[in-house]
Amino acid sequence: QMMNLDERWNHITIATGIKEVTELENEYNRLIDRIKALTENISKEEKTRRQFELKMLQSQINPHFLYNTLDTINWLAFKEKQTEICNLVAAISSLIRASISNKKSIITIEQELDYVKNYIYIQHIRYKDRFDIIYDIDESLLKQAVPKLIIQPIVENAIIHGIENSKNKNLLYISVKRENECIIIIVKDTGIGMTDEKVSELLKEPLNAEGDEQKAHTNLGLYAVHKRIQLMYGDLYGLTVQSQAGEGTTVTLHIPFTKKQEMFYRQSPH
Repeated sequence: QMMNLDERWNHITIATGIKEVTELENEYNRLIDRIKALTENISKEEKTRRQFELKMLQSQINPHFLYNTLDTINWLAFKEKQTEICNLVAAISSLIRASISNKKSIITIEQELDYVKNYIYIQHIRYKDRFDIIYDIDESLLKQAVPKLIIQPIVENAIIHGIENSKNKNLLYISVKRENECIIIIVKDTGIGMTDEKVSELLKEPLNAEGDEQKAHTNLGLYAVHKRIQLMYGDLYGLTVQSQAGEGTTVTLHIPFTKKQEMFYRQSPH
């Protein structure tokens, strides 16, 4: 039996209404699921945050003890007129304070190079005459603002990966130059070099390799520098690595040149 026009309209209206209610119910269920997921994520994040805060509090205990111990060693060395030991302790103290302190995340290239020189002084004492160093620094760039500890980890990587296992005397070259609107920082060593596979791993997030803490530490250093630079300045900047087994390694760091150096101080997280 044919429905009249009103009956057909009512049928269509009811069907449409049922469809809209069903879609609304589905959307509501999806919203509830999303709220539950967000709530669970917030709980996990809160737990992670509290664990991080606890670790931070625990980590603050050891440095004070360490600083006091280093001061005592320095005083004893000074008393015995052991100048080299005094200088070594001072260099170690400076590096530890730089790596632990969060008060100043942005420094100048000049300050960063001071950390590099302290680190190299320590390694010269350790490795004796295993390497020479050449600095090629454009002094007009010394007041440029940069994230703290971006050159020192690269130098550490050069010594640990390139020079430590080399049987020859090596050269470490550190350059800071400007090319147009970019600052180019180069750390080059004439050490044992790396395979293409190792080079490709350096700028990837390192896995926690058991039994190889030194490798994980140095890999993390380069990866962390690369990611920090990209987060701060963009994907056009960061690190590139070139190496050849038996020939040495060159790490090149790109950051933007700026005339208004204070700009990056304002942008820096505190």
